[in-house]
Amino acid sequence: METESIQLPFLLLGLAVGLFGWMIYWAGLPLIGGVVGAGAGASLGYLAAGAVQSPSALPFLLGAGLILGAVMGVFLMRALQLYFFFAVGASLGGAGVFHLIERGLLSGFVQPPPHWEGFLAIAFGALVLGLVLVKLRRFIVAVVTSVIGAVLVTVGLGPESANLVLPISLIVFLGVQIGLVRKFVDTKGFDRRARQDLMRRRAS
Repeated sequence: METESIQLPFLLLGLAVGLFGWMIYWAGLPLIGGVVGAGAGASLGYLAAGAVQSPSALPFLLGAGLILGAVMGVFLMRALQLYFFFAVGASLGGAGVFHLIERGLLSGFVQPPPHWEGFLAIAFGALVLGLVLVKLRRFIVAVVTSVIGAVLVTVGLGPESANLVLPISLIVFLGVQIGLVRKFVDTKGFDRRARQDLMRRRAS
């Protein structure tokens, strides 16, 4: 392998994402929430300022919306991720069951829509896969970031090493990340904190 073909930024980024993807994801959620919340709050402040006839309303409401939105985003983002994983799982589950019904693979068990059995089967598939993704989200993040890390490492070392580096780095990253998640992420405590964040959001 020629030294000139190594792209160090991709290599270092791939190692970081591949080995510590879950930790980066979990630590970065408040930052993402703060940025999204600040943008939403500032937008609401700008809209509210249009209804107030005062030259000082715009900077005050814009600043207040930005700060309040950022604070709320930091505290609520970890709870909102539950909705994201459930929505993704529900979409995939419902679409999968619908596909099976359309192809006639469930014709002996379920009548296709508009029959109520078809709608019930689709809703059941969406609910089940949505809950599964919520339950397994830490492992899903570990797998996805391991794949991203392996690809980045392969790019960093050059395409000529892809056949060897990609599978080896992927196996190493999966082993390390899944091991870290299983060892250091307390499932009950993790879910309890997420539920507490969700309850605080609903109470507010």
